[in-house]
Amino acid sequence: MARERPGRILLKVSGELLSGFSDGVYDDRMITSFCRDIKKITEEGVQVSLLVGGGNILRGSEMERLGLGRVPSDQAGMMATIVNSIILQNWLTRFNIMSQTFSSIPVGFLVAEYVPQRALELIEKGGIPVLAGGTGNTYFTTDTAAILRSIELNVDVMVKGTKVRGLYDGDPMRDPSANFIPHIDYQSYLDNRYGVMDMTAVMMAMQYRMPIIVFNIFELGNLCKVVMGEEIGTYIS
Repeated sequence: MARERPGRILLKVSGELLSGFSDGVYDDRMITSFCRDIKKITEEGVQVSLLVGGGNILRGSEMERLGLGRVPSDQAGMMATIVNSIILQNWLTRFNIMSQTFSSIPVGFLVAEYVPQRALELIEKGGIPVLAGGTGNTYFTTDTAAILRSIELNVDVMVKGTKVRGLYDGDPMRDPSANFIPHIDYQSYLDNRYGVMDMTAVMMAMQYRMPIIVFNIFELGNLCKVVMGEEIGTYIS
């Protein structure tokens, strides 16, 4: 079976996608493969916005080891997303993809300020806004930022690319009998407190009826399959 093919998506990826399978901060082969998939999607007429995390540069465990509090950790994380967004946006230009980085926090002349109307103008012209800085506020995750931007940019679905297939009723790494969940409603997700999406993000998605797809973006071909409507990953609605 197939899901309805979206006309406009917001794709949220972790910073770990950019580091790929390398030991460094960036994996040029992984980024190249990702940009090729984005090119294919846009050529199919799907409008795309991108929001990237900063986990390849800064990890929460590292911040804890350094003894940093939540506020400075979140501030550093927001800056990491800006670094990643600048690199990703410039990589997209190598594939002749029109794109622009927008930041929710001011960084002078380096990156344009995020204004929904400007991002929408770029989308309507066939370009891709690369959204940096999270929500611009501490204590909010990039998951929540992705839902907020999805609502503002009127996308059909927020697509989250991760390292896992989607949602399970247990930990498949520890419990081989854990069952994969292809579809779940918002309230059931919240009631069971699943961890693949931030609770605040799912509550906001429920309020504004923004569907979510969580899938394994590291599996070759999955991104294009998801966007083309194949039933890959878990659908939250």
